[in-house]
Amino acid sequence: MTLENVALAAGVSRATVSRVVSGTGPVSAEAQRRVRAAADALGHVVDPVARALASGAGTRVVVAVTGTSDAIPDCDHTARVVAAGARVCGPEGLGIVLRRLPLRAPGREL
Repeated sequence: MTLENVALAAGVSRATVSRVVSGTGPVSAEAQRRVRAAADALGHVVDPVARALASGAGTRVVVAVTGTSDAIPDCDHTARVVAAGARVCGPEGLGIVLRRLPLRAPGREL
């Protein structure tokens, strides 16, 4: 579920949804109510990794892998990529986050 979906359902802009979700910036009480109601109805859940990346405040590097199941692929290639990332990022104080992204189904938005 994206901020755009919530914005459309609430009849507000994506920026308004972002301000409500992050708790920053001026938003009227009515707009907050509509955004929260739309987010609840659509099952929107805030993704802390996405929030950190979007804000620029993240101290992590995301390694995204795709697959057809909910499991992170258990393979040598994935292990090598994560290990290499850790070797590079560790000394810089950056953490590694491994995320699985679903394969895009025709007609479905990620």
